Amino acid sequence: KNFLGACTCDKWDPLDPVCNSDACRAGCPGSLVDNACGQHRCRTFYAQRYKDHTSYCGWLYEQKAQTYCWAMDEWRCVDEHCGYGGPDQTPGNCRSK
Repeated sequence: KNFLGACTCDKWDPLDPVCNSDACRAGCPGSLVDNACGQHRCRTFYAQRYKDHTSYCGWLYEQKAQTYCWAMDEWRCVDEHCGYGGPDQTPGNCRSK
């Protein structure tokens, strides 16, 4: 994850480009984890990684490894939307309807 750089998002802000960087999504620090929308951004990042067979997460999944790709993947998204944006779900942009 660190090959994407350091995350400098100290307080979650859905509009701050720093908090929405791949570095923050990969590292998923407390500032993102402690917010449902921030956590969602991390999950969507890793959902894409699971689909990529050249990524570490994709390789683990392909091997049916019983291990974690990242700290919170006990709930793995079934698609890149991760339960947001559909009927009766939180909008994908994490704003109120």
